[in-house]
Amino acid sequence: MTKRQGKRWPGGYREIRGDRSPAVKDLILDLAAQGPVASSDVTSRTGLTRQAILYHLNQMVDAGELIRVGRGRGTHYLLKADFSETFQLAGLEEHEVWKIVEAQVQFVQTLKPNVRSILAYAFTEMLNNAIEHSKGTRVRVRFWREESNVLFEVADNGRGVFRTVRETFGLEDDFAAIQHLAKGKQTSDPTRHSGEGIFFTSKAVDRFQLESNALKWIVDNIRDDQAIGDSLVTEGTGVRCTIHRNSARVLKDVFDAYSDPETYEFAKSSVKVRLSERGQVFLSRSEAKRLLAGLDAFRQVVIDFSGVNEIGQGFADEVFRVWNREHPETSLVPANMSPAIAEMVRRGIRN
Repeated sequence: MTKRQGKRWPGGYREIRGDRSPAVKDLILDLAAQGPVASSDVTSRTGLTRQAILYHLNQMVDAGELIRVGRGRGTHYLLKADFSETFQLAGLEEHEVWKIVEAQVQFVQTLKPNVRSILAYAFTEMLNNAIEHSKGTRVRVRFWREESNVLFEVADNGRGVFRTVRETFGLEDDFAAIQHLAKGKQTSDPTRHSGEGIFFTSKAVDRFQLESNALKWIVDNIRDDQAIGDSLVTEGTGVRCTIHRNSARVLKDVFDAYSDPETYEFAKSSVKVRLSERGQVFLSRSEAKRLLAGLDAFRQVVIDFSGVNEIGQGFADEVFRVWNREHPETSLVPANMSPAIAEMVRRGIRN
């Protein structure tokens, strides 16, 4: 135990085990994704000593995650990427950039076909979003390896995805924008896009991280969990995807899990209730309405109550009686309920 255990740092990181916490590494990687990192950048955000931070930095250099540049107090660290390039967005085509990556990044050429297929899909979808929606002028692309994982980042200098979604759909805040994206079929340009790219990418990779407007949305498919936290990205949009080089996941299976088996239409979705609010108690009808917005686009929706401790009668009634009655073509399937929540849901269904 240390005095710093449980302390919240700027950027949303939380130390768990003193100086050796994985949160220190996460912070360093996020800083390195923005540019060169000095030890003082990390100490100012954590309160740890320079010696403790240097320990982590040296470990990450030895592991091949960072490159050390300079000497003494002028030393800084860069993210070690197998591919790092900045492109002008005007006239850019995502498939042409993928061809460049395939040709220049040796480890991509050696990936198993299923992993390579997922990587190609996820990367081209995320780069296309930057091209079509960011309203920025340039985008930075990075590919690298971390232990047994393959990672890529796409970072643009545009308006920020959460702001764009919030303003397009008239949502009250960026938290609502994240929840909107998590449902699928939500796009700021419906004449040209189906809104499926972010949804299916977040399901296809092991870990999906989308950042803008000082917030990050993380989808961890290994732990089957999602979270919202603070981010260092305040301008533009950054997306980072991670997949194990030996993953058995198949892209077709990801599509099939959310598609009608006869028409192949994107007809199913899954909504994490916990993403709709910053807390874990859901009492009001207004919160239910926000959760349900846009779900009538699907035939079946799993309402996932993981991590939710309590819901109110109004919330349950709005979801499982009022909305169900008004949208009989959409089936709502509750999942991962505590006994108390299950009873409230049963009451709503009975009503």
